[in-house]
Amino acid sequence: MSKIFAWIEEQLGRLANFCSDAVEDLKAADEKLCEKLDELDDKARAEIKKYNNRQCGKAVAVGIVVGVLLCLGTKMTI
Repeated sequence: MSKIFAWIEEQLGRLANFCSDAVEDLKAADEKLCEKLDELDDKARAEIKKYNNRQCGKAVAVGIVVGVLLCLGTKMTI
């Protein structure tokens, strides 16, 4: 009977070690995932900023063209 209890105790110890290792592995995987998500977030923010800058540049160019055309149009009518 004591051999069975010793065997059960040994198996429980192995299970505890396995669970402990699994928890450590999950924590490491979580940290890597968080780092990847941060990198993707930074890249997405940079792309959004580039897009906004391009759109702003286009708006300025259109504004200048419209302004010049209005100035030329008003000089022609005067």
